[in-house]
Amino acid sequence: MGELNHIAVAVDAIIIKEDKILLVKRGNNPFKNHWALPGGFVNIGESIEEAVLREIGEETSLTASITKLIGVYSKPDRDPRGQVISIVFY
Repeated sequence: MGELNHIAVAVDAIIIKEDKILLVKRGNNPFKNHWALPGGFVNIGESIEEAVLREIGEETSLTASITKLIGVYSKPDRDPRGQVISIVFY
């Protein structure tokens, strides 16, 4: 994905497994090969809850359920591609 010309919505998941936070190694830029929470962009026509469960499955092959909303992060310059609002679930 190139530079954004709109505000994008992303989701991330905090998954605790054996008292450790599960991280994935990013496969794409920005931050390729860095560790990150499982997550990604919300698709058009998809709820944020559907998106986070889809991303968990795609990135970890795990089946999960949402326990609670952790927070919403919207600092405009937090992503080098453009403004991204990130919603984090547990």
